[in-house]
Amino acid sequence: MTTDRCPAGGLERADWMRREAAEWDDAGQPDRAAYCRRVAAQIEQTEFARRPLCALMGQPS
Repeated sequence: MTTDRCPAGGLERADWMRREAAEWDDAGQPDRAAYCRRVAAQIEQTEFARRPLCALMGQPS
């Protein structure tokens, strides 16, 4: 949806996917928005699991 390129990875990519989801919602495409949110959540889960302190504290809500 956006014209900017997707970041290579990490939390920046998750943030980009959440912005994409918002744009798809605005465009009336809830299925694509839901997909973007799922991908963002998976990226965040992976990134936070790699960080020892975050892993000890549990998943963010």
